Amino acid sequence: MSTKWEHDTMIGLYAGSFDPPHNGHIDVAESAARRCTRLWVAAVGNPSKSNGMFDLTVRCQLLRRSLADLSNVEVISYQGLLVRLAKDLRVDVMYRGASKDLSTELQMSSMNDQMSNIPTLFLTAKPEHVNVSSRYVRGLYSSGGADAVRNAVPDAVFQAMLALEPVRSD
Repeated sequence: MSTKWEHDTMIGLYAGSFDPPHNGHIDVAESAARRCTRLWVAAVGNPSKSNGMFDLTVRCQLLRRSLADLSNVEVISYQGLLVRLAKDLRVDVMYRGASKDLSTELQMSSMNDQMSNIPTLFLTAKPEHVNVSSRYVRGLYSSGGADAVRNAVPDAVFQAMLALEPVRSD
């Protein structure tokens, strides 16, 4: 008996709020892209995260610029139940970053699997980015500006953060 895992195509979905996208997100997307023939990266609107840095459209633009060198990656935005999107896209596997809040991630992946029968694969960021989170980046930015997060975010995000800062007249 043949399984989907033995076929030539593998469609993946990596979704998150990505507010802002950081180097850990990029690491996970790159790792997932190596495992798929097509990877959908979905910036998801999350009503429980209302005080974000960038709106959904800007987050998609930043992700597109940050992942432009990956030809099998398509960035989209989505609001709604993630398993519905996964089914609509005919996804074989969902990817998540293995973060410090793994218990919440495991609960979500279990529920997604029950509702869709689509497995979740957890990937880690590179060691130098494994402790970076969007909340951490926003906190650093609020206290130190864009320069404080320069090494934690892709260049496109850094440039967008610089644009948010007030113009200083010295």
